[in-house]
Amino acid sequence: MMDDIAAIKTYEELMERYPDNEYTISCYYQLYRLYMEKGNIAKSNYYKNKLIKQFPDSDYAKLIQNPDYIKQLLADQNKIEKYYNKTYKVFKHNQFPLAINRCERADSLFPKNKLKAKFDYLRALSIGKSQDISLFEAALKDVVSNHPNDEVKLEAEKTLVL
Repeated sequence: MMDDIAAIKTYEELMERYPDNEYTISCYYQLYRLYMEKGNIAKSNYYKNKLIKQFPDSDYAKLIQNPDYIKQLLADQNKIEKYYNKTYKVFKHNQFPLAINRCERADSLFPKNKLKAKFDYLRALSIGKSQDISLFEAALKDVVSNHPNDEVKLEAEKTLVL
């Protein structure tokens, strides 16, 4: 299709003009995919290999190497969400030491998970319900400093003001 040819030309021109731009990873992936669809295996492999070599830990590289990567990501996210929901229920049932323990274990069970900020805030709230006020304040300050771009930062700041 003409659109694919125009897309290839645009991506390659972008990469030629700005070789280290913020879209390099996605450009490589799109060029890999577009050339594959066009049947140009040599060019497709060229961009696949560049992507895997230069950005081996990227989601795109993992997707190329493992077609089930997205399914695994979704399954892992589902596990994290279930674990968080169970931890929140423990908190709601006033089992604060257990909630703290579960929040702390989340780091080792699910490294670099997207709910880390929520776990940290729930841990701080559990400390607030069960321990000394100074420990509660310290835990809230940790949430604020460790998660400056997350919505829980605002909640922790509001709680600190109260």
